[in-house]
Amino acid sequence: MNTKIRPNDASVRLAPHSLEAEEAVLGSVLIDPVMLDYASAHIGAPGDFYLVKNQWLWDSMLTLYKRRDPIDFLTVCEELERRGQLAEVGGQAYVSHLINAVPTAIHAEGYAQIVADTARRRSLLQAASDIAQLAYAEERDIDEIEADALRLLCAAQRGSGKMRSARHVAAEVFDMVSAWAKAPLKPGQVRGLSTGFHALDTALGGLASDTLNILAGRPGMGKSALAFNIAGNVARQGKHVVVFSLEMSRRKVMARMACRHAQVNWLRVQQGTTPDQDLTRLMQTIGELGELPMHISDATDLTTAQVRAEVARVNAHTPLSLAVVDHIGLLADRDDNEVRRLGTITWALKRIAKDFSVPVLALAQLNRGVELRSEKQPVLADLRESGKIEENADIVLMMYRAKYYDPKANDEVEVIARKNRDGEANATAHLCFTEEFAQFDDMDNPRGASSQAASSD
Repeated sequence: MNTKIRPNDASVRLAPHSLEAEEAVLGSVLIDPVMLDYASAHIGAPGDFYLVKNQWLWDSMLTLYKRRDPIDFLTVCEELERRGQLAEVGGQAYVSHLINAVPTAIHAEGYAQIVADTARRRSLLQAASDIAQLAYAEERDIDEIEADALRLLCAAQRGSGKMRSARHVAAEVFDMVSAWAKAPLKPGQVRGLSTGFHALDTALGGLASDTLNILAGRPGMGKSALAFNIAGNVARQGKHVVVFSLEMSRRKVMARMACRHAQVNWLRVQQGTTPDQDLTRLMQTIGELGELPMHISDATDLTTAQVRAEVARVNAHTPLSLAVVDHIGLLADRDDNEVRRLGTITWALKRIAKDFSVPVLALAQLNRGVELRSEKQPVLADLRESGKIEENADIVLMMYRAKYYDPKANDEVEVIARKNRDGEANATAHLCFTEEFAQFDDMDNPRGASSQAASSD
């Protein structure tokens, strides 16, 4: 990588670049046009080249490729001449120089990686400069500044090597399918992130990375309890989890998790009447939960920008496996139109899932329409301001507990996948709910033996 010094200023360095690698990439494609596929797996856009004339050459090659014209000395020179750029790049002599600058085209992908890496460094330097200017804008809200800073960093990342050729993607999928064939799932295993519930894992195949998963239900149905059950199960697998509890304090979230695991009545704990044996077990459980890789935020007036900032902070130190948001209706993103507001929120959560490769489990309320029907099982239309939520989500889970409407009913809870982008729609997990401990279990396993995660999706 070149770090050339300006002749009259030894303190100023040129932006990171490698002219030799740029010429080697272009020369390799001129020698063997097939190398364009391999090089373009790393080089996203002409702007990844440092010199403008090399940007023009790369763009002309891409144009010829799209037109399915041959790529060689003559066709490239003709395309540059048609654009009025041939003389400015140095004429046919420069194109000829490119061919002679590389002894073999076989290392084109390696040269392209160097070009892409230096382009990423330039993007990061530009983002750093822009972020520095943001930090000096004292009249702006600091949360907005942090959100803009994160967007700049993500933009720098998206603009550096995210584009892949069909050949490259096909190779990735080939390797993935081959790996799955060599390691078939055993009973109870899933490809995605295990929720700790066999029935739910069977219905969903686990929670896939990069996905927004909506868990919806009427108030009091138990959706917060189920979400925290899942968060605890994932953390007990040794995987990092963040929980954003906008409705319940962090102490109450932890206390209820402890009561669930210790099988201790939360009301008695509040009253101070817990039997000594139960209290000892509870204290031990609290200590065990304190060692879990879990982070809990109970900040109020939380925006999706702040959620993103917190996810970024935690993920920078410990790669996340799950983010839980309880619930989307309480996020403080503002818009006079509620449908548009919830659409903006769910799209922002979807971007968080994609940008950080982590499944997001977000809770949502159902409207009162379900109460007016004789058939109480919820459907997608029952989602409050449903259109955009349904559109942005990869999975929409809806909870139905018969005992919620009929005290004489059993403790079974149905979790129905009304939308399941990569699986069976309306697949249903049957769970058992013990209200005293806010505990969910598989129907055939009252103590909830966890499923095993085979690998990340």
